[in-house]
Amino acid sequence: HFRNTLKEFSFLGTYDFLSSKGLFYRRRTFTPYISAGVGLLFHNPQARTPIDFGAAWIDLKPLNTEGQGKAGYSKPYSLRQLVIPLAIGIKIKYNSKIDIAFETGFRFTFTDYLDDVSGNYPNMWDLDSDLARKMSNRTLEDVSATNAVSRVSELTRLLAELNGNLTYIGADGRTYQTFNGYGRSTDQRGSPKVNDMYMFTGVKIHYLIGVGKQKTEPIRKRISFQFE
Repeated sequence: HFRNTLKEFSFLGTYDFLSSKGLFYRRRTFTPYISAGVGLLFHNPQARTPIDFGAAWIDLKPLNTEGQGKAGYSKPYSLRQLVIPLAIGIKIKYNSKIDIAFETGFRFTFTDYLDDVSGNYPNMWDLDSDLARKMSNRTLEDVSATNAVSRVSELTRLLAELNGNLTYIGADGRTYQTFNGYGRSTDQRGSPKVNDMYMFTGVKIHYLIGVGKQKTEPIRKRISFQFE
């Protein structure tokens, strides 16, 4: 589980597929459109700690759960990212000055860390704290951090399917346990080949200024710009 607070500032151009000739108050009742542009995303992935660490929501980036910043690992990811916004929608004329738009938006990012997961597991002894180790590999937690429900039966089933757990001694001399195929530096934690994206649906209200004073342009010129 995780959550992320996304704050985005975007500049988009909008293209109307259907033209309306004459004054704006005579525009079409229904106008499908597409928008695209560029934006800046501010984000902060979080997760709830295990029960024995208080089951509290914490920021994940400072923990470097994949060993970021250590020798042999990737550099720490940024909480500011470029984003390419794309949206499709339809505007409905409510009255002479107001349009209501229903829109679905897609956001293509240049990061794979919106959920703090991208590459392989790190060596557990390379992480700086027990909390970082716990948040990096949560496979053997016997109590759910989200609802405090026991996971023992689920763990029993998974251990049978994965041929039990693995116990090994780390370079720091400590003993570690994990599922077979999970939790070691050769095991895949995420998929770095594809960057993250997100989408949303929403309703917008457009208020038109100067209606009746300006004419609409033909379809090939019906391009507008907006800042969100």
